Amino acid sequence: MTPIINPMWFYLIDVLNTLDDIAPIFSFASAVAMVVFPFLWYDYYNEKKDISETEYKRFRKIASKFLKGSIIVFVISLFIIVMVPAKKTMYTMMVVDQIKLDNIEGVEEAIKDSVDYIYCKFNNCGNK
Repeated sequence: MTPIINPMWFYLIDVLNTLDDIAPIFSFASAVAMVVFPFLWYDYYNEKKDISETEYKRFRKIASKFLKGSIIVFVISLFIIVMVPAKKTMYTMMVVDQIKLDNIEGVEEAIKDSVDYIYCKFNNCGNK
């Protein structure tokens, strides 16, 4: 018997919920790094005015990579925060995806049969 909803979806929802929980931490950390790092770089460069050109280029290359990495982490974190829906919304979407017209008609027939059965029990339809 195959399940109506693939259990892998429940795992995926849990993973996405965890990502959505930790994304603000990464977003905040990368934003702080993007703001603070240029000031640190400026202070370091002003302190060491007698550094060689090759050392300056090497430091600038490292600083550039760090800043680009911070920007990438920030953008990805914001994307996760904005695009990943809440856990309840994901469960609702999963359930709504399973509702089909045939399912509703089948439930409607089952409810009608149940109501008729209960009505007959109360009114002694079978005893006449």
